[in-house]
Amino acid sequence: MEREVEGFPARIPMLDIHACGAGGGSIAWLDAGGALKVGPESAGSVPGPACYGRGGTRPTVTDANAILGRLNPDGILGGRMALDVEPSRRAIQEHLCDRTQPPLLEAATGILAVVNANMTRAIRLISVEKGYDPREFTLVSFGGGGGLHCGALARELGIPRILVPPSPGTFCSLGLLVTDVRSDYVRSSLMEPGEGCMAEVRGLFTAMMQEGAAMLGKEGIPEPKRRYVLGLDLRFKGQNYELTIPVDWSELNEDGVQGILQRFHEQHEKHCGYSNRAGAVEFVNYRVTALGERPRLR
Repeated sequence: MEREVEGFPARIPMLDIHACGAGGGSIAWLDAGGALKVGPESAGSVPGPACYGRGGTRPTVTDANAILGRLNPDGILGGRMALDVEPSRRAIQEHLCDRTQPPLLEAATGILAVVNANMTRAIRLISVEKGYDPREFTLVSFGGGGGLHCGALARELGIPRILVPPSPGTFCSLGLLVTDVRSDYVRSSLMEPGEGCMAEVRGLFTAMMQEGAAMLGKEGIPEPKRRYVLGLDLRFKGQNYELTIPVDWSELNEDGVQGILQRFHEQHEKHCGYSNRAGAVEFVNYRVTALGERPRLR
């Protein structure tokens, strides 16, 4: 979506990110009541999962996948790294089976069930609980072990399609290298929308855009490749949380206020199930994201 800000078209990236400890190195453990938990503690890359042979002794999601035959023991890194399943068996036996008496394969299956449930809850948090039906979306599966779990997640949530990008294990690292330069700015000032306030609002945005322009200049981003994304945090008077509404520079005047308020009411109804269109609304925070566009990856 393109928006105009003082002559600069600004793309509006709307990403709602929620992280959960559910990677391949997430450690399986038992709480005080003997219930199986997975994560958020991770074995990381060093020592890593027990099956990597780097000194890891605690059971991880990767160890469970190895025991269940879901990983090729001779095919990691194109055959350059072999998995040793025996340390995985010892880790799960010692830390889980010896304490709660489940068979080894049942314990490994339980680890995957728990970590899948953790990821399913995380997806629901940013979809169902915010008014989106996951059945209308595609599940993008990346990370070294994403392909091992995406089928179960899609099946549980009714998601009809899965997209696995090329080289999913390096997807995040590649994105970091090619992502746009970005810096976020925010100011706070309580104001009731009305005559006279929009000049002050424009002043707040102008100051932040100037800061963003200085940052992009230091990064060597030429002006045609600079983008500015504007947002307003609104709430009903008396509420203690706000909704961020993307705005155009052209709306920051008395004539544009009604359009901003209309979008706020629509978003409030979507997120909360209702909106009091006769209620008093106030501006709270003013946000600018300065973006320096890098060449797109083919």
